[in-house]
Amino acid sequence: MITDLASLWFGKRFDLHGPIEKMGLFWMPYGTESMPTRMYFLGAYNHKPRKDLQVPLKLGQLSVPVKLFSTEKPRSILGAFWKAASFYARSLRAYEDEPEVAFLDLISALEIIASELDFGDDVLYDAQTLKDLKAIEDNLPGGAKVAQRIKSRLFQIRRQVVQSAVELTNDIFFNGSESRESNFALTKERLRSAVGAAYDVRSQYVHTGARFSIWVDPNGAMHNEMVLGKPVLPSSEKRLANLLSKMPTFLGLERLVRFMILRFAHLKIVPLHDGLA
Repeated sequence: MITDLASLWFGKRFDLHGPIEKMGLFWMPYGTESMPTRMYFLGAYNHKPRKDLQVPLKLGQLSVPVKLFSTEKPRSILGAFWKAASFYARSLRAYEDEPEVAFLDLISALEIIASELDFGDDVLYDAQTLKDLKAIEDNLPGGAKVAQRIKSRLFQIRRQVVQSAVELTNDIFFNGSESRESNFALTKERLRSAVGAAYDVRSQYVHTGARFSIWVDPNGAMHNEMVLGKPVLPSSEKRLANLLSKMPTFLGLERLVRFMILRFAHLKIVPLHDGLA
């Protein structure tokens, strides 16, 4: 948990190499052989503080989020935070070898956080669906219960994930883009379509095996948070090409997910950083 918390707080990859002492027995850390990262230019793998929150890269800074271990909050909220943090940290470790799996972990983290936020029906359902549900409620015997049953089956986690991204970002996040050019940044105007596209690409990967790793690799010279241009794919994959042209790269999604989890903790659990207010 400390390793995951460090990854989240600093926005850097931290690895757990096992105990060096346990129950009076001494152990050799595992995984001691390390290879140089090919992603040295990305914020999660270099030696510079992340631009948005500017947390200094000193282990003593962990004294701030360590407060999360001793707070008394509902188990569901604390559980969501720690599970989302573990998915985020795992994605940083997995990205170089399995970029698609890392991308899926980030989307899973979004789903976990979104499940703990409450939104009105006008957010979760489109206008026509709301109109139909109102007609059922008003005109059928026991219509209110029928409408509620339909709502529970129509529940749209995608809409909730997108709205969560809107609720858990602020100007600090958008002003802290790590892209070299504003054209390649994840902006407030692009946020909804970018998160929706990333969620849909995850679904296509899970259900059809659609591959996309080459497109989410950021360019080292540009640090682009958005996919550059529209991928040229076979006509049978036209929808996938359209989605990829709107979605964030790993850099964009990783930075978004980290900020959202930290802001969730700041607002729902314990204050952590002025930039998360």
